[in-house]
Amino acid sequence: YSSSSNAATDSDAPGAYGSGGIAAAAAKSADALGKGDIKRVVAAADGSVWVGYKRGVLEKYSEAGQLLWSSATSAPAAGASVFRPADITAVAAAGSSVWVGDAHGQLWVLDASSAALQRSWKAHVFPVRSIAAGGHLVYSLGKDGSICAWPALPPPAALTAAWQQDVVSCMTEQQLTVSRDVQADPG
Repeated sequence: YSSSSNAATDSDAPGAYGSGGIAAAAAKSADALGKGDIKRVVAAADGSVWVGYKRGVLEKYSEAGQLLWSSATSAPAAGASVFRPADITAVAAAGSSVWVGDAHGQLWVLDASSAALQRSWKAHVFPVRSIAAGGHLVYSLGKDGSICAWPALPPPAALTAAWQQDVVSCMTEQQLTVSRDVQADPG
């Protein structure tokens, strides 16, 4: 601890929680646009900070607190999937991706650098409570206590295509022949 007069104040330090910091910027943004309470804050590998708000808005900030991207104001590219979660309940960084869980049990995976939606799916019957990255897996916890493990990276397209082909062949209608060849019991 330093009490010298030349020590930086909280608001002077990069990324500090003072008037110029990320927390202040996020809180000010939440108040101005009615995004609801801040539910989760997570640091990504690229140094950015992601903030998830209760009302389904996700924002990306620089280390200095500059808003870089917001789901509330950004339109997806033509043909891209849309990121529109229900109330955000969980956020985690996993490698070059940011994972978001919502109140409907949905998981959303975004590219951390571009904020492009990579994939989403219904992961839990109940709201997602927490997300944690560990190695090559990402774990999600549902409100009912269920824990699911997901690959941090999507499987290669060839593997997905082979799996889909196998599922389709298993799901095709089959006709069974039943034989009534019953022999009488001599006893």
